Amino acid sequence: MGDVSAPMVVLNAHDDFDNAEPPSQDISARGINPAKLTSLLRDKFGSGSYNVHMMHNVYTIRAPRRLSVTEIAQCA
Repeated sequence: MGDVSAPMVVLNAHDDFDNAEPPSQDISARGINPAKLTSLLRDKFGSGSYNVHMMHNVYTIRAPRRLSVTEIAQCA
């Protein structure tokens, strides 16, 4: 069997507590199933309360709170 590793979490969040926008969280796209990520975000935060975009194989997520490592692992 091949090596099954958990998705890598990029730890350089862009939290700005003086700004009214929700915190952002960067997550490596490696090992992430986009459909599972979308479903998790919709279930946790509701449609329209989060924003996701991907650039250079890194998802940047803006949501009411950061996803936990366990939640990210559910998207693998």
